Amino acid sequence: MINLIKSITRSEWKLVCLVTIVVIILTQLPIIFGYLNSTADQVYIGIHSQNTVDILVYFSYIKQIIDGHVLLYDNFTSEAQNFGTFNIVWFLVGLMGRLLGLTPGITFHLARAALAPFLLVSIYIFLSYIFKDQFRRRFGFIFISFASGFGAYSSPFFITGFYDLNNILRQAWWPDDLARTEISIFNTIYQSPHFILSWICMLWIFLLALFAFEKRSPIYAVLSGLIALIFFNFHPYFVPVIFGVVGLYGIYYFLRHQLIDWKLLGGFVFGAMIASISIGYHFFLLKNSYVISTRASQNVTLVFYLWPTIVGFGAQLPLALLGFFWLYTRQELEDKFVFFAIWLLVSFMLLFAPIQFQSRYTQGMQFPLVVFSMCALSFLWQYLKSNAYLSKVKFLFNPYLVIMIFILMFCMSNIFNIFRDFYYCANRISLFYANKDVLDGLDWLQRQSSEDRLVVAREYYGHLIPSFTGKKIYFAHGHETLFYDMKKIEVNYLFDSAGNLEKKYSWLLNRNISYIFDDMEDGLAVSRFELQPYLRKVFDAPKAKIYEVIKN
Repeated sequence: MINLIKSITRSEWKLVCLVTIVVIILTQLPIIFGYLNSTADQVYIGIHSQNTVDILVYFSYIKQIIDGHVLLYDNFTSEAQNFGTFNIVWFLVGLMGRLLGLTPGITFHLARAALAPFLLVSIYIFLSYIFKDQFRRRFGFIFISFASGFGAYSSPFFITGFYDLNNILRQAWWPDDLARTEISIFNTIYQSPHFILSWICMLWIFLLALFAFEKRSPIYAVLSGLIALIFFNFHPYFVPVIFGVVGLYGIYYFLRHQLIDWKLLGGFVFGAMIASISIGYHFFLLKNSYVISTRASQNVTLVFYLWPTIVGFGAQLPLALLGFFWLYTRQELEDKFVFFAIWLLVSFMLLFAPIQFQSRYTQGMQFPLVVFSMCALSFLWQYLKSNAYLSKVKFLFNPYLVIMIFILMFCMSNIFNIFRDFYYCANRISLFYANKDVLDGLDWLQRQSSEDRLVVAREYYGHLIPSFTGKKIYFAHGHETLFYDMKKIEVNYLFDSAGNLEKKYSWLLNRNISYIFDDMEDGLAVSRFELQPYLRKVFDAPKAKIYEVIKN
């Protein structure tokens, strides 16, 4: 490993630094613009358009750690919780925010910027292991740092989703490079620090596993298990990917070389036992916590159709298939390329396996796709240069043309995602910006000493309450809120219907709700809760009011 790192030249490290700076700037610019575009009345809350409400869940985790907690609780549901979860990513991110005195939003985006260099350096080290020539290392690194799919071109032919009669999203139908944050490196760095660390762990587990097989060293196998221990703590979904890829490659390797290295096998078994500590921890929580197990059962991320995924990978997919085909026909399919083929096969099978986390397995697929794409482009480049007629066509070798083709074929979805957020921030849409009165109301809630007092609000502002105040909300998030569909109907009835005062009061008491947060966005001149005798107004502003439920 040390020799591998030493093989990377100073000029290569300069390229890594330059690309890293560019990626960080591009993925932070919309956020910086959002904050700078805030006004006295409309304040940017720190989110972007991919998985918007999920980001607010991450804010709530950071908020809990900033407030002094170690274990995380689901503050988006009302049920009592006997167990919290230790999540190493959000603990470290939240601890950084606590030490620096930052808000959850600033902490979140600072953590993205801090982790991005580690991911990009990991990628370059891995590419240096695969390719000995600097050209494929460099081009492959630039390629994977900025490549995306065809979502920007194909989005007019998709619709955003299918909704039921209660206006609840049931199926997503949108190009994956515009919706799935894990599908590419650029999207990952733009999205969240825990996705960045997830990619880092996956790459190092597989790189160390390859080293273990190549060197027949059980030490590398154990090290991969140690990283898997951390990985499975915060992303246990990827247990099938890690064990599936390493296990299948191990079978291939021992059959291919007609031997079983018992020391190496023992190293992998011991590494798997270490990683299983995190697996056992999650099984314990699922068995002993009603809230955690029920929430896990609601965390369904299915792949309903193949086309959004194919479009999401774009030209990387056919290029990779071409590269694999040429490696095979030229008899250059080395063991490491077989490993990447197995990686793609396992991930693709999991996309359609009968499990609830299908779409998560797009994470990681871009790396082997880019490896095979680099092989295809290398063979194609050699063909163009060796062909007597084509070598005379100068424009084919024009670097500016190559850059333009690369941007048009591989980068447009990233450009689309960035400019979409610039557009939303420039227009200060309500999803991205909150009224100052609302934020003042959230600040009032935050100052209340009791953390176990339950709040009810409309769905969107329900997301803000755990994220900005650390308080629990009765209903807000499709995955985090237990029995989301039922609670949505109940909350809509509370806010949208007139009359039935006794029934509503009884409901508030039975649900143990302490506060009603009224955002005043229903067009009424006066809050429908204003004169209800069982409520006491405790916060009053033109655009937000908070009522305390009288429980005498």
